[in-house]
Amino acid sequence: MKFLIIVIILLFSSINVVILDSNETIYISESNGNDNNNGTSKFPYKTFDKVIEILYYMTRQVSPPITVYFDEGNYNQSSFYNIMCSIQCNITFSSSATIDIKPQISGFLMKFENSSVLTIINMNITTSTDESTLDGASKLIFDKSIFTTSLGKFIIADRSGIEIMGNSTIQLNVDIYNHSQLIIYNSTIMRSNFKTFNGNNQLSITSGDIVDTFVTTASSWDDIVEISTIWLKYSNIIFQSSVFEITNTNFTMKNIIISGWASDQNLFSIRNSNFSLSHSFITKCSAKYAIFNSYNSTIMLHNIQTDYLTTTTFILFLQSNIQMNGINIGQGSLTFLKNLVSYPTPSTVKSEITIQNDSAGVFITITDSELLDLKPSLLHNTELTIRNTTLESTMMVDLFQLITNSQLKIYQCTISANNMLAHTNIVNLFNSSVEVYNSTLNGCSGIIQASQSTIHIESTEFLSIFTQFSVFEIQSASTLSIKNSSFVEIYCEQFLKMVKSELEMDQIRVENCTLTGALSFATMLFSTGIINGMVMENTYMNSILFYVEFTILTLTTSTFKKTFVYTLENSALVYCKESVFTTDQILISQNFLDITFNMLRCNMSTYHTTLDDNTGTVFHGLFNDINSTNTTILSHTNNGYLVHLIYSNFYSDSDSISHHTSFQSKLFFITNNNSQSIIFNNLLILDNTFQPNPLHIQEDINLFQNSKVLITNSRFEGNYMHNPFWKFIKSDVTFYNTIVKNNIALQNGIIEATGGSSVYLNSTQIISNKGGLFTIQIGSRSSISISECLIKENSAESGGCVFMDSIKPNSLIINSSKFLNNTSQTNGGCILVSSKPDGNTTLLTIGENIFYGNSAPNGGGGVAYFQFPLAYYNQNPLDALQYNQALYGDDFASHPNNISVTFTNTDIFQLKFTYTFRDIFRNIIVTLSNVEVQFSVKNQNNSLSFTFTSFLSNGVGYVNMPLKSDANILYSISAQSHSVNFQLTDFAYYTPQCSNNTYLWNFDCIYCPINQAYAEEHKKCIRCNENLVCMNSLIYTKPNYYMVNEITAIYQCAPNKCLGENQCIKNHTTGVLCGSCVDDFGNFVPKSDTHHSTQLLAVS
Repeated sequence: MKFLIIVIILLFSSINVVILDSNETIYISESNGNDNNNGTSKFPYKTFDKVIEILYYMTRQVSPPITVYFDEGNYNQSSFYNIMCSIQCNITFSSSATIDIKPQISGFLMKFENSSVLTIINMNITTSTDESTLDGASKLIFDKSIFTTSLGKFIIADRSGIEIMGNSTIQLNVDIYNHSQLIIYNSTIMRSNFKTFNGNNQLSITSGDIVDTFVTTASSWDDIVEISTIWLKYSNIIFQSSVFEITNTNFTMKNIIISGWASDQNLFSIRNSNFSLSHSFITKCSAKYAIFNSYNSTIMLHNIQTDYLTTTTFILFLQSNIQMNGINIGQGSLTFLKNLVSYPTPSTVKSEITIQNDSAGVFITITDSELLDLKPSLLHNTELTIRNTTLESTMMVDLFQLITNSQLKIYQCTISANNMLAHTNIVNLFNSSVEVYNSTLNGCSGIIQASQSTIHIESTEFLSIFTQFSVFEIQSASTLSIKNSSFVEIYCEQFLKMVKSELEMDQIRVENCTLTGALSFATMLFSTGIINGMVMENTYMNSILFYVEFTILTLTTSTFKKTFVYTLENSALVYCKESVFTTDQILISQNFLDITFNMLRCNMSTYHTTLDDNTGTVFHGLFNDINSTNTTILSHTNNGYLVHLIYSNFYSDSDSISHHTSFQSKLFFITNNNSQSIIFNNLLILDNTFQPNPLHIQEDINLFQNSKVLITNSRFEGNYMHNPFWKFIKSDVTFYNTIVKNNIALQNGIIEATGGSSVYLNSTQIISNKGGLFTIQIGSRSSISISECLIKENSAESGGCVFMDSIKPNSLIINSSKFLNNTSQTNGGCILVSSKPDGNTTLLTIGENIFYGNSAPNGGGGVAYFQFPLAYYNQNPLDALQYNQALYGDDFASHPNNISVTFTNTDIFQLKFTYTFRDIFRNIIVTLSNVEVQFSVKNQNNSLSFTFTSFLSNGVGYVNMPLKSDANILYSISAQSHSVNFQLTDFAYYTPQCSNNTYLWNFDCIYCPINQAYAEEHKKCIRCNENLVCMNSLIYTKPNYYMVNEITAIYQCAPNKCLGENQCIKNHTTGVLCGSCVDDFGNFVPKSDTHHSTQLLAVS
């Protein structure tokens, strides 16, 4: 260069330089100029080299502005010439022709320093292959020009600058150094390359087109780049590096159209910079890695629309802050966000992209945008906020993958992302968090898969979710919170899977959910959860709604309605295993399930829960503790037990069961080992109908085995059934302050205890019940204690109140109770004792009991009937027996105990007698129909025997059979009757002799005349005592007199104690002279029949 300068100086020293006028104007014309001219308009120069010589001479010192006018033509700058200015020169190159004609300068090369300025107007400039420089605050200005650097380069340094304007067209390779500027507006930039160095530079491009141009700030810092109102075009060139290499720069682009660019790396590579792109459109571009590749930068994208982008990632970033507003990503194939570092992917993130923990934070904001055909984004240590944005994607992997302290916040967005064939989710989290508010997810597949993360969803609508996997999969110390949200049209294998995590749901609606697999709607393992205000309706599934294991779960103020299963067996609303499960204010309605609550070793509490019009068992399980308070069961249908528990504690408080109607339905079946307790307090069982299946025998309505049962303050009324309402086997049960009323049991009864059970009725009312065989049955070695109870107006076939079939001593104890107007259709208006105890009496009464108005109109014992002689009433003097009625034995009766015979022979060789069946109370057994009795008679050596049949009618039978005419033969008489199940052997003996009050005469038994009677001691008829009435066979005392054995032993009774006819008044029926009337067996004798004593007592 020094050599060239010396040459130019030598040349200039031999030239006659023309001194220009004060306008400092030079003209050049290729067509009519001559380098020997003086450069005026009339005598222009011919070559550009000549002009350079003149300019060199003129700018050796400070000069006024110089303008060079070029006529039309092509001008060459010789390679050994350089336009130089170092003393604040101001030069203008301008066309002297019309604006459409641009004179051309080829091989342009310049070097300006010291605040020099070169202005080029309406020219076509092509540089040489060497470097032109601007230095020292110099400036190059293009206006309405074409400027092509070709293989050359411009270097702008030290506060210098280039300005391009006026619809210029440029192709520049420019290096910008040290506080320098390149300002372009309203121009076209083609195949250019802009680079900045050393910092604090400015690049401004406004209003024009940019074609195949690079911008690189990689070796600079604190630069400012502004590009606006530009169309960046593609011309089938694939750049080998990023189109924009931005480093340490404040880079601004707005109103940009970027079209058809292709890079083998990135469209924008941004490092340590602030980058802003707004109101722009990116279309038909491709990049190998990313549209935006950012490191340690702030990216602001506002009102950006894209389509047909082909790249791996839209934004590839590391340690960056990204803000987005108004993003619309249209058709394309790309990952939206990718936070890239160089460590392996954790196993919890199902992606082929490598991501891992990093300490720096990233902040991304997207608002008012449309992200269409969105591809998955990976966020590491990143905060991504999306507002008022539409996102659409067909996912092959999880759409947002968050790792290590990342946060995703979604507000007022609409998301549609589905690939039901793939195991994909909207969000996959690891050690991160997600917040979703006021958004709509429509047509999505899985929603969230999380580990060690926090998820909060509020006021969001989920529509048409389709996945073959889980909608939510939450595990490993995560928290899922969903509030005020709805899920409509869900089709999935499982809605929620939660492991070792926390769940909170509040005001959730799930409608039209179909579960495709055998899994539950929600599975919770080793977790805790609170669900409040949940409404589930129209759920279709194979097995279980909620499966909880080693979990604490609470359901409150929720509704579960119309749950249906494809296979009823073992289906359940809740399966609880080794967990604590609580419900409060729950409505369960119109569900078709096998079991509502199925439990194994669970602690369950249910409060204020209503089950209406459901099927199946409500509580089912093994080894559980269950607390049910204010549970209401209405119109339930089931083929098994409503409650089926084994080895479980069950506490029921203020529960109710009503309007239960179905075939083969039952209520409680509880089997324990007597170490668990069953408590019912304020239980209501009202107006239920338990119909047996016509093809099966119905089981007991409530069955308890080996249990301790306490029933207090309860009411059972208006129930209709076939078999026992309450049945207890090997159990202890107490009814306290309970009402059992208006129940009907067609086959058996209301309460049945067997197998060594103990029943305690305390302060309980049993009223107006209709039993089939019985009202209460106490069976095999069982017992019942009735204390301070009211048992009223009950009826049954056998024993209107209690049917005792226990061999346990004192198996029926009654204390201070009232039995009023109870009825038995056979025997025992109140009580029927059908068993023989092993020892003491069966019926033991203590205190003051009242038996009033009880009846057995078709049998014996208005109060009690005893099947066996040893099972009888203990004769409590405090018992009040009033107005009880029976066919026989108004108060007490028993099975036939003996036969009473009165021989009425008129011929000694005649067996003629009247007989009655008597019970242990000496009642004559009376039946509604004739009773057939088979008699057998034989002599002592069985040489004479015969049988005959007689009939009892109204309790009395008659026999008149001839005998062999042999006197003094002793005959024994036996009888049996299958009708009353009674047999008595040798109950009477007969020797052909005359009976009392007769004497033998010519083989006939003759009665004494009237007023006479046969006296055995005198062996003749004697006149009767004045206090006797003697009329043939009728001999009886007058009132207040009593006969003992013989007609000669007549005694006066205590005043008003003897009624005459050898009868005492009521309550004075024992003892001599109405003091101790006993029969030949020493047994108690009622007021009928002859009374006598074995000894004579003093007359009182």
